[in-house]
Amino acid sequence: DGKEALELLQQKQFDIMLTDIQMPLMDGLQLMEEAVKLDQEMKTVIISRHEKFEYARKALRLKVVDYLVKPVEPGTFAELMKKIIAQVEIRKRTRQIAEKGLGYVKEHALYGLLNGKSVEDVKAESGELVDLKEFEKIRCLLLLEFASDFYNRTGVGIRDEILQVVGEESVYLNLNPQQSVLLLPCDDNSIVKRTAEAVVDYIRETYQEGCYIA
Repeated sequence: DGKEALELLQQKQFDIMLTDIQMPLMDGLQLMEEAVKLDQEMKTVIISRHEKFEYARKALRLKVVDYLVKPVEPGTFAELMKKIIAQVEIRKRTRQIAEKGLGYVKEHALYGLLNGKSVEDVKAESGELVDLKEFEKIRCLLLLEFASDFYNRTGVGIRDEILQVVGEESVYLNLNPQQSVLLLPCDDNSIVKRTAEAVVDYIRETYQEGCYIA
């Protein structure tokens, strides 16, 4: 029913919602009104026996992707879902690119701070895009050193791999082909030691590369 669907939407983010108009406890239009408040980017398709213009007008106001009248022809439904899924994937890729771009701006700002630049200069260079208060959570810095030109061999993808090992709250910053720093939001010695060991083990097992951490 509509009320149960809304409870699910409040607990988890969905890309696509298929709904009828008439449902117990909460109808489809009420559900969509509440769903839009939670997530304006979710794609909604109505599948209903009702062809009333008033329903269709309200659905358009709520930015419904399509309004299908039962019985729905399988080929039509398949083509519609294919189009919607493609739109969702484009939106996700665009968001990832934007987030990654901001991530590089943050890394550049942090690199400047580590190399002695003033807070004012870093703010000016980042165009005020970076909230430097985010760096206040950093409690520990680990220096990673490699025997070879590790970064040139692995490329920028190693950053995401390392963060999957240690957690997204940490920051990985490359200094040169043989050195990187890992900034952790924790200074508990036992946790820091386990984190360092996990990174060394991952690099050794995945890339057969020696890694030394200080």
